[in-house]
Amino acid sequence: TVRTGRLEHRIVGGVEAGLSTADSEIGFGSAAPLDIFNPAYPPAPEPVKRPTRYDVSRLGLYAIDQVRLGERLIVVPALRWSHLAIENRVATTGETRSTESVVSPSLGLVVLPRPWLSFYTTLAQGFEPPPPGQYLEDGRALAPAEHDSIEGGVKADLLDRRISVTGAGFRIRRTNVPEADARGFYRQ
Repeated sequence: TVRTGRLEHRIVGGVEAGLSTADSEIGFGSAAPLDIFNPAYPPAPEPVKRPTRYDVSRLGLYAIDQVRLGERLIVVPALRWSHLAIENRVATTGETRSTESVVSPSLGLVVLPRPWLSFYTTLAQGFEPPPPGQYLEDGRALAPAEHDSIEGGVKADLLDRRISVTGAGFRIRRTNVPEADARGFYRQ
């Protein structure tokens, strides 16, 4: 917590790091023919398997500043920088490496008309790395899913803060969302 003139700041910063890996075999092949007039279900032929390994390493840096502007207004700007390194090794298509850096901003606003009542709204953008082990039909890895959201709500502390009532509404829009294909692959 710091003060700059009449403004009070509560600053939070952090680092996130992680590694996700998946070793799997993707198999595909034709089903045995089936006569619809005399159905007999022969055993399915063994599918051709492709061993895969998929690694996603993540690094994220973030900062949030909760700025109090007087007694009734709080502004919360935030920024996150994320770096992804994806290593995708599929036996039949070789190895692909990709890196991606994304800046995800957000902005929040809290209005306190009374000490026991607050209204808020938040705008945010972000993305999700692709889950390991999910591939497009051609063996390539999925692209990150992206989203933007808006949320608004109200909170009231009643009966000397013994009861808290909260209501909220939101909208989230996502793109590049993975969708499973019946053959075991994914599309976006």
